[in-house]
Amino acid sequence: MKILGLIAVVIGVSGTVGYMVLRKPAFVATPQADALSHSPRPTLVISDPTDVFQRAFWKRPTAEDQILHAERREWSDSQGLKRWQWFIKVDASPALIKYLREDNSFGLVSNTAAPVIENPPPWFVYQPSEVEILESGQGVMRLIFSKSGNTLYGTDSGAGFQPGAPAAPPPTSKPQASTGRLPNSPPPRPNP
Repeated sequence: MKILGLIAVVIGVSGTVGYMVLRKPAFVATPQADALSHSPRPTLVISDPTDVFQRAFWKRPTAEDQILHAERREWSDSQGLKRWQWFIKVDASPALIKYLREDNSFGLVSNTAAPVIENPPPWFVYQPSEVEILESGQGVMRLIFSKSGNTLYGTDSGAGFQPGAPAAPPPTSKPQASTGRLPNSPPPRPNP
């Protein structure tokens, strides 16, 4: 009996391992997209602080928000924007801190571990023990608040515009027989 049980376990484990090895991956990167996503040099770098702030936080900075550094990187090809990434450092106003932290406008969650950030600019430096980190569920958007002041670091990245679904074919109308307004024969009469 023990041997039969052991054989069943071995067959089950080997079947599971075989399935995992042979199954088709959920996402297959095209060589073009893969090369673009790992390209160290973006095709466009935007350094306008107000523009980066607006794209990052979906609002205009107030006179109290002092943008110290801002950078948005974009990777494009002939088909359009493929990837973007932004970084910002702000001496934030109390209203901006309330909007981002207390109101939690982007639905972020607290993270106690210092995240690894891909290719940050040289000015994007902070002490992990001196900040509070909020990040998205996917860990892509991160807002890093200074515990002792009003300095805010932020970063996010994402894919560009993806092609939409192909257009639906135009509806074909079936020609209706033109019978006129009223039928030519009277309606049927039930049998008594």
